[in-house]
Amino acid sequence: MKRLFLSFSMLMLSTLFFVACNNSTLQSNWSTPLCKYIHGEQFMIVETMGDYIRYEYLDELVSDSTAILRVEILDIQIDVIDTVLPRDYVIDRIEEYYSSEEIYYFFGGCLEWLNFDPQYEIATIYTAVVLEVFQGHYYTGEKVVIRQTGGRLGNLEFENDDFLHFSIGDDVILFMQSWSHLGLPNVLMNPSQSAYYTPAIYERALADIKGAEAYIKLESVSYGNNISVTIENLVEIYERNQNRIYDYVQ
Repeated sequence: MKRLFLSFSMLMLSTLFFVACNNSTLQSNWSTPLCKYIHGEQFMIVETMGDYIRYEYLDELVSDSTAILRVEILDIQIDVIDTVLPRDYVIDRIEEYYSSEEIYYFFGGCLEWLNFDPQYEIATIYTAVVLEVFQGHYYTGEKVVIRQTGGRLGNLEFENDDFLHFSIGDDVILFMQSWSHLGLPNVLMNPSQSAYYTPAIYERALADIKGAEAYIKLESVSYGNNISVTIENLVEIYERNQNRIYDYVQ
């Protein structure tokens, strides 16, 4: 039951294939490092660009998200991390969701050839506390870790055009791919569409879900977001997943 919402769409299978075969992640395409001088000090800049799905509708974003949480940002750190998924996990998922004919077609019939060498990147790591669970195997008060590609360590910097700037104390609603079951940080589905500020009217709107305030669009953390989310939408997502849990138990 704790893994009830951990489902794998074709998007996830494509991600696993990409990770294993190309020794990279779906989220990071790297450029050749560039030199930059700031106050006479030399920095090496690696520009990264995300290969994210651009969602047209909220239902699509919800369907692909394995965690939809309201969180408060507690801590921000920059670190070097390996973004490649564990070998056994990837192979198990491929064998579970692909037929032997598909494995032969896509992988040449031999999964042992897949490359799982480490793929390191500089990332900003956020520690957050869960304030509310709309979808996913989490509970209120739990600590979660979230990763974004980008940041500076020493004289090496990863620049990411999709990077969202969070601050300690931010109260936000995030649509994510959850990797906590593997001991890895969660990632946003598409940064430009997956983060919203919790409004000051939130609690009041919940108390009167049929009132006008429940239909006010939440402010997106990213500019140019075409996906609108309201408090009413969040309540519907929560109720839909509660019904799934009930059906599963029955």
